[in-house]
Amino acid sequence: MHNIDNNIYMNEKPSDKEQMELRRALIKSHTEMPDVEKEWERFRQTIIDDSDEETMNTSRRHLYRWVAGVAAAVILAIVCVIPSRKTTSVEVFSAKADAMDIVISTDGGEKKVVKDEKILAFVPAKKSTVLRRTIKMMEVSTPRGKDCHMTLPDGTKVWLNADSKIAFPEEFVGKERKVDVSGEAYFEVTKDTQHPFIVQTEYFTTTVHGTSFNVCAYSAKEAYVALVSGSVAVKTNDGSEEFIVPGQMASLTEGADMSIKNVDIYPLIQWKEGFFYFERDRLVDIMMELGRWYNVNIVFEHEADMNRQLHFVAEHSDSLKDIVRRLNDLGIAKFKLNKDIISIE
Repeated sequence: MHNIDNNIYMNEKPSDKEQMELRRALIKSHTEMPDVEKEWERFRQTIIDDSDEETMNTSRRHLYRWVAGVAAAVILAIVCVIPSRKTTSVEVFSAKADAMDIVISTDGGEKKVVKDEKILAFVPAKKSTVLRRTIKMMEVSTPRGKDCHMTLPDGTKVWLNADSKIAFPEEFVGKERKVDVSGEAYFEVTKDTQHPFIVQTEYFTTTVHGTSFNVCAYSAKEAYVALVSGSVAVKTNDGSEEFIVPGQMASLTEGADMSIKNVDIYPLIQWKEGFFYFERDRLVDIMMELGRWYNVNIVFEHEADMNRQLHFVAEHSDSLKDIVRRLNDLGIAKFKLNKDIISIE
């Protein structure tokens, strides 16, 4: 072995074994960026090696390997401290255990399950009969996956969408004809200027004399009245009232104020003809409607997909598998059906 001065020794490089030890030391501390100069200085102070030319040439080659090893350790440290990107799932609609038939009930506790009737007709009782007894309240409820067409005692026609309810008296008496609705219903009201027809929901009250309109009140975010013909007055729970004309929609804003806008009525009422009809609607709204009809959970893996807009038309009679296949054909996202869950990835 030869003694060499510090200037020459600064160019000496570590052996393979020494490189391995240095890499191990660096990897153990990978949560911090390695200080290359500090590590080399510490390493230099511990090395004694030959100073002949062959050893010097070998050491140069070792330096290149050592630098590569340090670079690898730096990359490893960076990879280890970068947090992984997590996907946040959002469930926008939930399936529920529900009866699969239309049910007619009264406030007296009577119930009737409707399986086959296409149109329900409620014939008004004779006046003499009404005077002798208390008028019962009737309620018709639809499960998810079924709608219903009925005629009320005054002749008004009602289409009740899936997962909806309507309550009304078995005979309209007094100065007004009043019904309560939750969910969605389409009305063709029998004209009677002396007895206004009133539709009460959790979010607003609609007053008409003879007209056609659609009421949706599944939730505050979905609550609206869309007018097909005639004229209606829509009043919110805080007393604000607006009149709308055919082709207009009155809906609630996030602050529970009323907003009036012109809309294309056609897509809004195709459900009563047995169709899903969406015209540049948000994907989240489309999937919630499909979830309600097929009674399945709807989960978005990426929130950004919820606001995608698209045109989509299908029939209520289509199978859920066929619906999912057709959505996948659009190529906007990946739709997966697993038992009672549709996930959008």
